[in-house]
Amino acid sequence: MDSENMLMALLLTMALTLIVAWLLQLALREMRHPLRGFVPSVSRVPLVGAAWQMRSFQPDNLHEKFAEYVERFGRSFMASVCGQVIMVTAEPSHVDALLHSQKQLRKSSIYGALRGWLGNGLLLSQGEQWHGMRKIITPTFHFSILEEFVEVFDKQSQLLVERLQPLSNGGMVAINIYPYVGLAALDIITETAMGVCVNAQLDADSAVVQAVKAVTNTLATRFMRPHLLPPLLFRLCWPSGFRKQQEGIKCLHLFTNSIIEQRRQLLRRENAPGEPVARDRRNALLDTLLRATVDGQPLTDKQIRDEVNTFIFEGHDTTTSAISFCLYLLSRHAAVQERLFDEVKGHFGRELDRCVVYSDFAALPFLNCVVREALRLYPPIPALGRCLETDLAVETISCLQCKRYRLFRF
Repeated sequence: MDSENMLMALLLTMALTLIVAWLLQLALREMRHPLRGFVPSVSRVPLVGAAWQMRSFQPDNLHEKFAEYVERFGRSFMASVCGQVIMVTAEPSHVDALLHSQKQLRKSSIYGALRGWLGNGLLLSQGEQWHGMRKIITPTFHFSILEEFVEVFDKQSQLLVERLQPLSNGGMVAINIYPYVGLAALDIITETAMGVCVNAQLDADSAVVQAVKAVTNTLATRFMRPHLLPPLLFRLCWPSGFRKQQEGIKCLHLFTNSIIEQRRQLLRRENAPGEPVARDRRNALLDTLLRATVDGQPLTDKQIRDEVNTFIFEGHDTTTSAISFCLYLLSRHAAVQERLFDEVKGHFGRELDRCVVYSDFAALPFLNCVVREALRLYPPIPALGRCLETDLAVETISCLQCKRYRLFRF
């Protein structure tokens, strides 16, 4: 019995020694990082680093926190968490060098939280697979195809206005417009990407709508909490969030798979001999993916599902954010709102109820200015991350060592 106790004590001591040695190694590597001395650091506490500061970061205060840290530390500063060094920069020349590089394409590890839902879609793929799918998908953004979907934009926007009308109350009560815009954006992105409408604005409690909401909210929280990014820690530290995300992803995958099969059967019927061609049907992204081939082989259902889910995630959330901030800014600047109203009224005249067409946008230059300024002040994607695999030359710092280094832009 004594020998067993001694053996257990020895194994425990060895394990603790290895853990302490590993932590010391991380701390030393962090303290000796070549970036130290070149840019300010938000924390000098080894290992813990910026984790303590991030407790105040929330999905809804990201813009304010970034601006606060730039004011405190300058346009470029570094942070560290558990030995991993991160450089944050709002310096245009640094961002320009990164985004124009053909070598720095590896995404930050933070994107890994999306893999359960988006798989290996365009947002998360790399190398030849990324280039191949980008080549397939790019034609779907041609103006001639986007023009076909203006009717969808107009229809769902009209429905949004109808739902907001009872809430006007003479402008005396503040309304959180984000949830309403989010449902409209979800209807638009599903109809344009998949060719079907989930009727989110008419049925906000449907399983698909609730799944999108649950998954996106959970992911937003994980992005703000580094300890929730690794799947195992996520499952252990936030079991309810883990279950909610898994259930939501399962629901969304089942929905996407069913739509893929429906559209595949529709295309087969249209291509069958003797079948009339539906000339008035719009060409959704899903149709493009179903027709695409790589090395002579059609895409697998998983590849198609990953790309469609990527479009739903990216298009729904970013569009909602952009429109909501634009409307918020208009509500705070009465003179700009009035000028924009006059431009729209002057263009449409007495035909305010007619459908919007693609050519209308060219006749509304001030609307274009308003949207662009809103995007500048509140970009829908306030940060992006890269893990450098080679040195990156920038103007004010001769070179940035790669391995344990990420560059963020906001």
